[in-house]
Amino acid sequence: MKKIISLSLALMLVLGILIVPASAEETTLCKIGVLSMLNIDESKMKDILTARTLLIKAGFAQNDNAEAANTENHKNMVMEPIYYDSLNAMLMALDAGDIDRMEIYESTAKYLCATNDKLFYISNDGIDTSTDIGMALLKGILANDFAFMMTEGREAMRDEFNTAVATIKEDGTMEKLIAEYIDGAIEGKDIAPIEIAKIDGAETIKIAITGSLPPMDYIAPDGTPAGFNTALLAEISKRIGKNIELVQVDSMGRAAALASGSVDVVFWTRTSSFANRISSKSEDEKKAFDEERDAKVLQVKEMFSPEMYSTADMPEKTIITDPFFTDTLVIVMNKT
Repeated sequence: MKKIISLSLALMLVLGILIVPASAEETTLCKIGVLSMLNIDESKMKDILTARTLLIKAGFAQNDNAEAANTENHKNMVMEPIYYDSLNAMLMALDAGDIDRMEIYESTAKYLCATNDKLFYISNDGIDTSTDIGMALLKGILANDFAFMMTEGREAMRDEFNTAVATIKEDGTMEKLIAEYIDGAIEGKDIAPIEIAKIDGAETIKIAITGSLPPMDYIAPDGTPAGFNTALLAEISKRIGKNIELVQVDSMGRAAALASGSVDVVFWTRTSSFANRISSKSEDEKKAFDEERDAKVLQVKEMFSPEMYSTADMPEKTIITDPFFTDTLVIVMNKT
C-alpha cells in the first residue's frame, strides 16, 4: 500500500503551535473531515491542521510517494476542518467531494480500505523516530488513547472498570480480543456480535457506543452492535458482576447522552497519556523541551497546552478510566 506520513493533528501537544497563514495567492485550501471533538472548535482545529506541511518541510518526515506528495506536501496547503457527527456522514462527504480527505485512526483506516477499494490511507511511516521530536510526534501527538467516560460522582464505577480492564490486559484476554475482533476484521473475517450475558438481579449499566470507529466500535449494517466493543464489554460485565445495555449515539451526542442520564458510561473518549506525562514534568524539564522544539522545528506564534489536548474529548464534570486501546491518526483519501 502506498505510504507516507500523516501529521494532521501534529503540534497539538508538546509541539502544538498555531501557524501564521501564507499569503492568499500562495495558499491551497484543503477540506478535511474530522469526527466531532467535544472541546476543540473548528477555528482552533484549522490552525492545528495547517501545521502539517510545515512539519514535512522542516524535515521530520519524508514524502516517498508522488501521488500523496501532490496533495500532502503542497508548499502552502491550509487545512480547513469540517466536523462530522458520524463516520458514515464523513464517508458520504468524501465520496461526494465535499471534503478532500478525512482524518481517522489507523485501525479504522485499514478496515475501510480493506472493504472499499476506492480508498487508500497515508501512514505515519515517514516520521523520523531517531529524534526526540519525531518520537514525540508519533507516540505523543498522533497517538490517542481510548478510555471510558463517566460523570463526576461515579468514581466507584470508574475504579471497577479500571480493575476489570487491568485484569483483562494482565491475563492476555485484551490481546486476544484485539487480534480477533480488530485485526481479524481488517483481514476480512466476519464480525460477529457477542452476546452480553444477563446476570439475574444485577444492576444494569447503560453504555453509549457510536459505531464511528470500526472495527473497535462497530455496528453492523443491520444496526446490531458487534465486534470488539461487544466482546470487551461482555468481558467487563462478567468481571464487575453487572449487566450492560448498549445504546447507540453519534460522536457528538456522547456528551449530551451522558449529561442527560440516558447513559451511564461512554464507550470511548479520546485522551492522551503522553500529554498527562508532559503535564507532570517539572517547569525546568518543560522549559528544556520547549527550547529544543523551538530550535529544531518551527517558529511558533502561540502554543497549546498538553492539558488542553488530554481533555479535548472531555466535557466539564466528567471523569475517565485508564485507557483500554491506543491508535494513531492517519489520513484517508480517494484514489482518484
